[in-house]
Amino acid sequence: MSWDITYNLQPDTSLRHAGDGYQGHGEDLILEAALAAIKKHKSLPLDWAESFALTLLKVVDKLNVA
Repeated sequence: MSWDITYNLQPDTSLRHAGDGYQGHGEDLILEAALAAIKKHKSLPLDWAESFALTLLKVVDKLNVA
């Protein structure tokens, strides 16, 4: 983001693909998603936590097939 002459916030398109999300081919985004999943898992009741973990495992296994 940058400021124009009238001090209105404008998107800065010059660094469009230079953000943290692209550094390391998105590895930071994947780590953030994994940490969010762990945080969610810890907040669930025990019976839901097991189901959540098993479902997440299935999703990750599908990604490994590709």
